[in-house]
Amino acid sequence: MKSEHAQGDLFTVNSLNIPLQPRTHQKKPITVHWRKPQEGWYKLNTDGASKGNPGISGAGGILRNHLGRVMFAFLEPLGINTNTHAELSAIHRGLQLCRDKGFRKIWIETDAKAIITLISSPRQGAWNLQNTLQRIRNILSQMTYRISHIFREGNQAADFLANQACSEQQLCILQEDGLIGKAK
Repeated sequence: MKSEHAQGDLFTVNSLNIPLQPRTHQKKPITVHWRKPQEGWYKLNTDGASKGNPGISGAGGILRNHLGRVMFAFLEPLGINTNTHAELSAIHRGLQLCRDKGFRKIWIETDAKAIITLISSPRQGAWNLQNTLQRIRNILSQMTYRISHIFREGNQAADFLANQACSEQQLCILQEDGLIGKAK
């Protein structure tokens, strides 16, 4: 039993001869917030959601400039898929939109550390992810980019979009002046 679980019950714990483990590591709280990219860059925050693994899935993302202004946002239903597939699909869709709209300096942020490792390594990934992973790498080869981790608390906009996508029927693309299209 850890000592923090026995606070207020030390008499009972001691009388039952339950050994206590001292706290070995206390985590310091950190402030988590979204940071703007430097001028000339755009930040793409993405997230994937899966209601089960596999389960009903969706992808979402938002692109903002150095002032924090939203350039576009998207949400895309993915049917029944895994969380890994949803995370990769969100990055892929976001990068496709960036490329198609002419944004070439992209800072990608996601809360999925394993996805960052997968994209950043030469590994091929599982067979069912290889095509999406290769398409991501092909788009990235045409851009200047960086990719980094952000805690879930700093990725709330993308998380909201991904979860909304799970109940949509088709891809929705939004920009500052509203919904610009639904596409199949």
